Amino acid sequence: MADLTPRLLYVDANRGRADAVLQQIKEICKGCPITTAENGNEAMRLLGREKFDLILMDCWIPEISGFKICRLIRQTDEKVPVILISDLDLMNDRKFAEGAGATAYFMKDRDVKELLDFVSELINSNSKSSAVH
Repeated sequence: MADLTPRLLYVDANRGRADAVLQQIKEICKGCPITTAENGNEAMRLLGREKFDLILMDCWIPEISGFKICRLIRQTDEKVPVILISDLDLMNDRKFAEGAGATAYFMKDRDVKELLDFVSELINSNSKSSAVH
């Protein structure tokens, strides 16, 4: 029988903030394996070796941006949810996330509840939206 537990990839270089968000995601996704990476190259290596059911990634990680990784993912997989997150409130980030094919974009400071609700919805349902939140 196949394992139906969703596998998550969480990519964020800001360890303090990442640990706080990650802890809350772990509470939502009880029992879900969560793999972490701190930069774009590490994320790309993991994506090349493993299949994930949900990807949460900071937009501005070192080495390869979250935007670029999202575009690369979309070249081969249009369905896996990719949520881009950011500490920065840059005017064009939401537009860049949409252009990269992100499923959703959230600010880590302002949108924590919405981010966690969205992750919970994705984990608990089979529907995968392609519209940026």
